[in-house]
Amino acid sequence: MYPITHIWFAEKVLGYRNSSLILGAIFPDIAVTRCLSYLDTHYCGWKLYNHMKQYDSDFAKAMITHTVNPMGLDYYGDESYKSGYKGYCFQKAKEIAEEVIKACNIPENFGLWKAHNFIEMGIELNVIDADLSLHQDLYKVSQNKSVIDCIAKPVEDYYSLKSGQISESFKRYAEYIELEQPNSSTLAVKYDMQMQSKHGININIEESARIIQSCREIVREDIDEFMDYCTANIRVLVEGGDKSEPK
Repeated sequence: MYPITHIWFAEKVLGYRNSSLILGAIFPDIAVTRCLSYLDTHYCGWKLYNHMKQYDSDFAKAMITHTVNPMGLDYYGDESYKSGYKGYCFQKAKEIAEEVIKACNIPENFGLWKAHNFIEMGIELNVIDADLSLHQDLYKVSQNKSVIDCIAKPVEDYYSLKSGQISESFKRYAEYIELEQPNSSTLAVKYDMQMQSKHGININIEESARIIQSCREIVREDIDEFMDYCTANIRVLVEGGDKSEPK
């Protein structure tokens, strides 16, 4: 999922919103900056949670509403949802995969993975429309160096990183997301930036924006059911805390 969706969802699970929650909710996706890997941030198990809750429990709780292991929103969005193939966003992506392959100039075997990002962008715009304050709060936190630095230090200690690396990663992450005027066109521009950085590929921005807009409608029929299902399961996860290390 995209950052505003993760912040909105963390608030839905935990019942409040503050700067630590915002940073925890988006933290796993700083993997896009390549300071840490996707496995480092999304499959962190309970060890990082146990480390961070000593310093900021709001950050730690929000973080696991996002991850794959522990089973946060990205688990149900990407890996497994009910009896369908993979997660909700992949299930929805099937109907737009061919369009995305053409718009993004990518091989067929990348189609479903990239198409699920388009579904996520459609969800993101719907969430922003429902609560503009989420976007405003993310912007404010992204500009607050002292808050970011305070969170960054224990994360750097956990991963044995040099001082300043996580703060710099949050700063660079902000360049990959739309903090000014989120709409289908600006999200397409940011996705083009990611595709250039990761794959050296330029996408058709106009066509991609059209697909993102269509995704807003594709998810409307059952996104509430999906989010309620995830909320119920992840609330139990957060309230239970670290019962044991996942196998």
